[in-house]
Amino acid sequence: MNSGRPEGLTDQAVDTGEDSGGGLDLATILHLVRFFFAAPRRHPFLGSLTAVFITSVAIAAAVLLPRTYSVDMRVVARRNPLLVQPGTPPGDLVAGAPDIVLKRDNLVAVVRDLDLVSRWDAGRSATLRFKDSVMRHLSGGSPPTAEQKARMLVAILEQHTFVSVDVSSSSMTLGVDWPNPKDAYDIVNALYGTFLDSRYDAEVSMYAEQLKVLDQKKEAAAGDVDSALAELTKLEQVRQKDLEAAADVPGSSIDGGAPVAPHASMSPAHPVARPGAAAANPDLDTAQTLAEVRTKIRNSEAEQTRRAAEADAQLADARAALGPLHPTLVALTRKAEAAREIPPDLVALRAQEKQLVQRLAEAATPAPSPAPPPAWTAPGGAAAPAPTLAPAVRMATDLHDILTNHEDAPTTLARATLASASQQYNTLLGRAQASKVELDVARSSFKEEYNVVRPTELPAKPRKPNVMLIVVGGIGAALFLFFAVPFARDLLGGVILEPWQIESRLKLPVLGELSSEGVGALDPRSDDGRNL
Repeated sequence: MNSGRPEGLTDQAVDTGEDSGGGLDLATILHLVRFFFAAPRRHPFLGSLTAVFITSVAIAAAVLLPRTYSVDMRVVARRNPLLVQPGTPPGDLVAGAPDIVLKRDNLVAVVRDLDLVSRWDAGRSATLRFKDSVMRHLSGGSPPTAEQKARMLVAILEQHTFVSVDVSSSSMTLGVDWPNPKDAYDIVNALYGTFLDSRYDAEVSMYAEQLKVLDQKKEAAAGDVDSALAELTKLEQVRQKDLEAAADVPGSSIDGGAPVAPHASMSPAHPVARPGAAAANPDLDTAQTLAEVRTKIRNSEAEQTRRAAEADAQLADARAALGPLHPTLVALTRKAEAAREIPPDLVALRAQEKQLVQRLAEAATPAPSPAPPPAWTAPGGAAAPAPTLAPAVRMATDLHDILTNHEDAPTTLARATLASASQQYNTLLGRAQASKVELDVARSSFKEEYNVVRPTELPAKPRKPNVMLIVVGGIGAALFLFFAVPFARDLLGGVILEPWQIESRLKLPVLGELSSEGVGALDPRSDDGRNL
């Protein structure tokens, strides 16, 4: 006590150094660190409560936050090398994929076909349903209708659908982010289906529509051919009757006139020829058959020439647009070769023509007669000169000329109409066959154009939120706040708890520190205090 320093006080070094300008020196930093870690001992309840609260919030967020699942697929498009036309740019099969997939009509179709309105309500999380009810209660509005929900889902689907295209590799990636994994899986497959349908319409359906139009025109042309053929048949039947009537020989007993004198080659014992017998003459029938065969030959040759010219024209057009190994070009080449071949029916008609000509030539050769024929005596004993009668070959030739070169105007017009209708029908038939080949080629190649290299799969975990990150982050935040909250309370509460706080606030050195024993010794109510 004689030393002038109260008992219980300890020596403390006095910092007489210059002020560092208000900055934090190493000693102050060490004081703050010790003060930070000692804070929970001074406020254990506050620190524990803060840590438990933050951990609970993190776990609740990991459990209650709405999930978002991501589903995607990758598609590579490749054209058949045999079908690549000159000037076709690479990657043209996927160049317009984003516009096709995100087309509003396609999105509306997906929402309608998958019934996403009801599936959205059923799969919505409890947190979001609670939020919807609170927002609706605060706004005072009524629940949205099914049509309003459908429009909302179309907008959400457009916002959460992503389509990326790589033209260099001719590939595309299609995906969607959605709250429900099964719905996301179905949506991606449905969007890919709409993309394929749109591409099918662009590449294949036009051939089908073209073929449909050609079939309709072909049926109309077939009707015109039938009508023209019926008209020509009717006119030829009338003309045939007129020719048969003109071939009757006048003067027979049937005509009511004088009997006809027999031909010089007839013997007196032969009966007199009548008009009916003339109509049944085999030479006349042969001539008529020859005329019909020659008409058929001309028509068949004209048809073959027309088909060959049409096939050559189609082949020339195809060679200008397609490659040498294109299936359509190969088919047209075979068609042109087949059109130039002589059809079997034409070969048969030419053989029949030769037989008929030979038969008429044999009939035109008269048989040798050793004696002149006897004179023909008319009834009553009066001698009469023998009338001349044209040979059968002469009649056949005249009839052939009449049938082929001297048709009347209606028959000629009907024959021209039939030829024109037949040519139109054959042209449409050839175009329809070529269009059918193109349709088959387009269908077969379309199946091989798009290959799914990474198919869709049901996701095993959500893309967000990251549950593990939330839990670990929450625990770390709880541990930090376990020290930080009590530290902040002591630091900002205005109570001096450590000697360094006096030096920091008052800028005065601390000469000594009073311990708990010293406080009791200096208490004036104690006996020791009175001794001071």
